[in-house]
Amino acid sequence: MSGYGNYMEESNLEWYVEKAKELTEYINEMNKVADQVMKDNPDMVIYKLTNDPKHWAEYGIHTVSELENYLDAEAAQC
Repeated sequence: MSGYGNYMEESNLEWYVEKAKELTEYINEMNKVADQVMKDNPDMVIYKLTNDPKHWAEYGIHTVSELENYLDAEAAQC
């Protein structure tokens, strides 16, 4: 912390940075699994997710659980 800024703002920023890293790692792992499944099943197509946390933030998604809820809701509409 700089000592000059608002502690709450810096704390929130740290939280968002940490959650963005977790979200990116989670999506990377999901995409890695999708790659392996498609490799094992050449006729199968699995759409992969962007791992850009800015993209997901536009949807109000900042955490892994928010992403899971979003994907479940989207799948339920199919």
